[in-house]
Amino acid sequence: MIRLPGRTGIRSLWGRRLREYEMDEEMMFHLSRLIEDNLEAGMSPAEARRVALRDFGGICQLKEECRQASGFRFIRETRQDLHYAVRQLLHNPGFAFLTILVLALGIGANTASVGVIDQLIFRPLPVLEPERLVSISQSSYLDYVDIRNDGQVFSDVAATDFAGYEVWDSDHSRNLSVRSVSANFFDVLGIKMAAGRSFYPEEDRL
Repeated sequence: MIRLPGRTGIRSLWGRRLREYEMDEEMMFHLSRLIEDNLEAGMSPAEARRVALRDFGGICQLKEECRQASGFRFIRETRQDLHYAVRQLLHNPGFAFLTILVLALGIGANTASVGVIDQLIFRPLPVLEPERLVSISQSSYLDYVDIRNDGQVFSDVAATDFAGYEVWDSDHSRNLSVRSVSANFFDVLGIKMAAGRSFYPEEDRL
């Protein structure tokens, strides 16, 4: 999978290149000064450069030491920032409580959202061959019959619909939401009955 760098990655990449460029400029400046000093001391250009490189040391080694020093500086600055943040939270208990509450609510909301997205999008449906399922919405019963009888596009077709019913119990009534399905609904999904039987074809009627 190709992942395009985001703004943070671009900033980090640009920052590293800028630091490398500044490091090269700084080292070339000091090396040039050493060469000039050797020339003023009466050395030939070739000897002045050779002695300057010897006294200056390995450029690659120096650059690596500078990179490590930069990394340690980042760690020190991060530690100082964390120390300052903890001091501020301890100094203002009310603000600390509000901060922790906001963080807890934010983390909880994000966790719930990730769980819902995982269930709806990333995790496959608990049916047989979910990758072969296709959902067609807003179709009439006649459309369903035409698609089912066509037999050229889909290997099998099932129908489902939601309806509301009012059920009376003694003197009281309750509104129930009921899902109506075609007789082959569970067979198309590849779902086995935990108890009892599924529908017979002759039971498929409006």
